[in-house]
Amino acid sequence: MFNNQLDTTSHPSATLNMQADLSMLETLPEHHRAFRLYIWPTASITYGYNQTLPDSLAHLEAAKRPTGGGIVFHSPGDMVLSIAYFKTDPVFPKKANDLGFLSDYLSEAFKSAGIPFNNSDNKGPKDTLFCATYENPYERYYGDQKIIGISTRRFRQKVLIQCIIHLEDGHKHFLDTPLASRYSSKGISDKKLSSLHQHINSHIQNSYTKTPFQWTR
Repeated sequence: MFNNQLDTTSHPSATLNMQADLSMLETLPEHHRAFRLYIWPTASITYGYNQTLPDSLAHLEAAKRPTGGGIVFHSPGDMVLSIAYFKTDPVFPKKANDLGFLSDYLSEAFKSAGIPFNNSDNKGPKDTLFCATYENPYERYYGDQKIIGISTRRFRQKVLIQCIIHLEDGHKHFLDTPLASRYSSKGISDKKLSSLHQHINSHIQNSYTKTPFQWTR
């Protein structure tokens, strides 16, 4: 039997939050799975472990993610869901890149919060350096804006998933960064939908112990 751990602590910087995710994975006891669900604290960026930060973004607060993927512009008020688990955990698919379970779960969470959701309809500029331009069947859009971005990494015995949920308008938080106007999300303007964090937080605490990643009302 696998037990759940949930941490809702938001650390004050991008670097500390990335370190917390990696520590969650590295210290995960056997027969446990761990979640971090928290609100992002600052206007900053993260970039994949196999990337180099471009000089044009060196003026921003930045942190390297322990997972892959492209550069993400994070706004204060965005939500992050990180998951660490053992490859032997029967709840998760055998292939770490099969993320249908997570996108289906989040789709139900968004639906419960009244958020209209759609699959990729991204017609904007394509640049593999940035997360916003990736075509990923498991990520989700709000209109033409990518709202959910997911990155993963397989380790020897474990897997780490990091999921950004853009709730805030990144354009207003990166006014001195022209690239952000092309590659950051406008977020969700309807503030009644800010209850999404509470929906997911409550569901992880109350339901995951019995039915992990199945939305039961």
